[in-house]
Amino acid sequence: MAGLLVAAIAWNASRPKAWNERALEASFDQFVYITNGNLTTENIGLEYVVTNSTSSDYVLSPDKTFMEVYKGALEHNPSYALRESTLIPARQKVRVTLVVPAAYNVSWQVDGFVLFDANFRYKLVFPKPTKPTVADSEARDSFVLDRPK
Repeated sequence: MAGLLVAAIAWNASRPKAWNERALEASFDQFVYITNGNLTTENIGLEYVVTNSTSSDYVLSPDKTFMEVYKGALEHNPSYALRESTLIPARQKVRVTLVVPAAYNVSWQVDGFVLFDANFRYKLVFPKPTKPTVADSEARDSFVLDRPK
């Protein structure tokens, strides 16, 4: 009987823990154009506000597993990334930027983004942004084309 109990405890301990989706939560705020010195758009920054609801500080960093949600499935795509490491103090909100290709707009079939931290078992979902729209992209392109050289 004791052996059965030890086996049950060992089996339970070896099972993977569920991802914690409530420790960190993100909401879309706005987008920005990331330009070079010639005012050429190199990328778009999707700005999200991330809330740390835990009692511990947390560092959100680009070395975590970052994936896009494409047509309902997770997919690794190096074209999408967290811009920089950011400290999120306990029970605080911090703005973070995801870098996406300059041509990105919400008509693409990207449903959002997910960051996984295997050490803490955190899953941070970045919902699909509401901007930039196709109209935003067209307005930017016409501005760039009309800009004096």
